[in-house]
Amino acid sequence: FIPNDNPFQDASGAVLEEFWCIGLRSPHRMTYDPVSKTIWEGDVGQGAREEVNVIVKGGNYQWAYKEGRLDGPIKKPTVLIGKEVPPVHEYSHSRGETQFDGDNCVIGGYVYRGREHAEELAGKYIFGDNGSGRIWALSLAGDGSVNVTQIATMPAGFNYSGLSSFGIDHDNDLYLCQMGPSGKIYKLA
Repeated sequence: FIPNDNPFQDASGAVLEEFWCIGLRSPHRMTYDPVSKTIWEGDVGQGAREEVNVIVKGGNYQWAYKEGRLDGPIKKPTVLIGKEVPPVHEYSHSRGETQFDGDNCVIGGYVYRGREHAEELAGKYIFGDNGSGRIWALSLAGDGSVNVTQIATMPAGFNYSGLSSFGIDHDNDLYLCQMGPSGKIYKLA
């Protein structure tokens, strides 16, 4: 059954009540941070932008009328469902908007709660990109400001050969999974 606290309750059946949020294009890894009680998600863009989102009840993440903060492939509807929520962070497929640099497929990760890198990374959201192999740490301040720093690079990939996922061990230290015939599991170092 649909939980009674879902955001889109509608006795008439005109709205799909089973949704928690809408407007995501292609979510790749969603994780819950039990300390901050925040749901983080990496949303793969269509052709121009990759997004990192904080998921909230009843949020409308604006796909397909927005791709990141750019206009998307359709016009903005006159009647919107849910509350519009722009990405916490977005990045382009192009450096300086003109030269392709390999960023093309965000891979959502985890908020770092491990011991090994606690001094540098505690409480930061770690995510990466399948195409470029870049790994970033994102800090989100209470005022909504964001600081993103590249912290590592693993072998770049294309389609089925790059970063595919993150995992954590019993100490909450972070692992990175590279898919493909020569794929490996890396520990963040």
